[in-house]
Amino acid sequence: MTGPVKRTFPSDPYAVPNFCRRFEGRVAIVTGAAQGLGRVLAKRLAEEGAKVVIADIQADKAAATARDLAAETGQPMIHVAGDLAQRTVSKELVRRTLDKWGRIDAFVANAAYQARLPFLEFPDEEEQKSVNSNLWGLVRPLQAVLPVMMEQKYGRVVTVGGLAFEGGLPWHSFLAGVGKGGALGLTTTLAGEFGAFGITFNCVSPGGMETYNDGTEDSLAGGRDPRSGVPNATPEQIRRYLGSRDDSAVGGPLGRGRCHPTEVAAVIAFFASHEASFITGQLIRVNGGLSML
Repeated sequence: MTGPVKRTFPSDPYAVPNFCRRFEGRVAIVTGAAQGLGRVLAKRLAEEGAKVVIADIQADKAAATARDLAAETGQPMIHVAGDLAQRTVSKELVRRTLDKWGRIDAFVANAAYQARLPFLEFPDEEEQKSVNSNLWGLVRPLQAVLPVMMEQKYGRVVTVGGLAFEGGLPWHSFLAGVGKGGALGLTTTLAGEFGAFGITFNCVSPGGMETYNDGTEDSLAGGRDPRSGVPNATPEQIRRYLGSRDDSAVGGPLGRGRCHPTEVAAVIAFFASHEASFITGQLIRVNGGLSML
């Protein structure tokens, strides 16, 4: 019996190697880290010396990711599973991190619920999931993490935005935009409120990205996301609202429609490091120049 065939992607030649060790002795929490960009970022931080907490609502995948990346990088990892929109889960995330390693240096809010559906056809249940996951799933863990960083007089918070608040592309105007737009507003507000404690807040907004190019053997399929079960627009809905437009083919000055996730992870890792000491309240777009200043 043969195993699953690993896919190749157009962005593979652009994978960013790591030559840094900025996180020796540091502890980082990455939300939504069981797969996609979060998984790639967790690996990057571990390669740089961090002890990493894999936080994700998908319990089995979070456990598998922590196990696999610990074996790949040689760095210790733990996983915490649950819905971070719930205060009890966010408090448990912080408690377990402190019990294990005694500090929290970096918190990366990467988790998102991205149902790609037409705005006028969002089911009530999906609307609620989008708002809870993308807004409260950011606020609740920050309320749990920030007191720790305040006591340390040090912290790096990086939020992951999206095209929804950049004047995005078709099918990026889903209700995740409520949370992603809120992430940017919250980032700038908290940067001003917590700067005196040595805590910085910055936002990284990826453009088109091959999030399935995360080192796993999963494959992309139409309809519902085969890994998370999140709904995507049907072909009929695409024709009704977008006609023949296809945002996956759009490219910026660099001539690429989608980036490799390591290209985004490298920017997040910088913001999460001690090197970004005098940068706060900023947004950086990793989109190949698709939108500019």
